[in-house]
Amino acid sequence: MVLQRLLSAIAICVFFNVFSCGIFSPRPVENPISTIPDDPFNFASILWNTGKNFSKLEYTDLFDQSLEYIDINGRVYYKNEVINHLNTTQRRLTVQSVVWAKDTASPDLVISDTTYIANRIYSVSLVDTLQKTYAFSDKASFKLGYNSTINAWTIFEWVDKFPGYSVFHPLFSPQ
Repeated sequence: MVLQRLLSAIAICVFFNVFSCGIFSPRPVENPISTIPDDPFNFASILWNTGKNFSKLEYTDLFDQSLEYIDINGRVYYKNEVINHLNTTQRRLTVQSVVWAKDTASPDLVISDTTYIANRIYSVSLVDTLQKTYAFSDKASFKLGYNSTINAWTIFEWVDKFPGYSVFHPLFSPQ
């Protein structure tokens, strides 16, 4: 009888210890980390229907280390300026739509197996927190190279034909 009470007391102690230590309490659920990078400016579509693709869409991989963004006036901006601008724009504005279409007046050019020029017409619409819309449409030309180090196509020259500062221009700032 004493042994039975002692075993019951031990069982009750074990029961309370197990349930009070929290192993059965709910834990916060962590959302899975997305393996597909965000592409708000739809850069992936620049190479659609070309037989090539960007396998890496993070800006650090998408843009070659030697990237030059050239505006309509011939001013040159470099990779870090472009990336910083695109990231700032994404924080300040909501991208509503971005469409890149082949420029039928200027066909794409295959320079070599590792160099390609994609001529595109673009249409971009963004909105700020006050619901002011910013819309841009014009032409751009991309010189792309196959980077065997990262096994991906990268943009190493971007010529924007927009007169003034398109949303892509590193000096663009919403008013």
